[in-house]
Amino acid sequence: MNNNHNWWRVTDDGNTQLLCAKFRRVEFSRHAHEEFAFGVIEAGALAFRYRGKDVVAPAGSVILAFPGEPHTGMPGMPEGWSYRMFYIEKNVLLRVAQGLNRGCKKIPFISAGVLHDPDLASRIAQLHRYYEDPLSEMMTREILMGSILEDLITRYTTNHPERLPSKERVIVLRAMRYLEDSYDQSIRLSDLAALTGVNPYRLVRCFTRELGIPPHAYLVQVRLRRAMCMIRKGVSLAQVAVDTGFTDQSHLNRHFVRRFGLTPRAFLPARALHPSSEIQARQRQFDLAESPKKRANEKRSLPKAFGFME
Repeated sequence: MNNNHNWWRVTDDGNTQLLCAKFRRVEFSRHAHEEFAFGVIEAGALAFRYRGKDVVAPAGSVILAFPGEPHTGMPGMPEGWSYRMFYIEKNVLLRVAQGLNRGCKKIPFISAGVLHDPDLASRIAQLHRYYEDPLSEMMTREILMGSILEDLITRYTTNHPERLPSKERVIVLRAMRYLEDSYDQSIRLSDLAALTGVNPYRLVRCFTRELGIPPHAYLVQVRLRRAMCMIRKGVSLAQVAVDTGFTDQSHLNRHFVRRFGLTPRAFLPARALHPSSEIQARQRQFDLAESPKKRANEKRSLPKAFGFME
């Protein structure tokens, strides 16, 4: 199984990102997502550390990463793994939760990193493939996504543990804001300590307890998020490296690969609001080979598989 990927974005509801990838030797460093990440393992196995436990997701399982929860990623068997992933904004999950409970004030917490739910895994994989089809309907995608998120919330929500007393949480939030505002600068631990008014080593302990990663790792994540935004806008990679606080382009490349499993240059196709040219080429071949009537029937097949009627 060789490394390859297809990464794209859609704007159905927010700014959903999708990834279809095969990785054999890639290992992801400890990181967290701003978005709610979920998907399905199609082949092989993915091993990762999540919420203090080492877990393995085999083929057919659902994997999840709650916003802000640090985790790693590595092959769970020699041939690596292939998977399909969704990365949705937190407010989308909150709106679905509020549709189930009008009094819901925050996104429901799902503690599991791996779910063994064949029906849910099948629906996630089918929906992901449906997103690949340029002929798919936006409303259908939104409805099917909503039904999956509703099932995740109603069947797998747990209580979110409180990690820190409120005073220490304020300290961490102040440090986080400074890192997010000053990511393009060279920041020392003493700068954060002076800003928050606490011992630098106590600050590191509080920060790590709250977020699961120390301040320097959080700063790298902020820089990488900013770099992704700039790459999508067409800024040159050399300029991206300078403007996001990396020493040079090779420094950016190294962290980008550790975090995403691909180089910034390989990420460029993900700027588009539609699947990559490979999928478009498959669609063109499909258009030439199939009649309009058959294409229409193919397009309607997924909603029926989910129980939707025309």
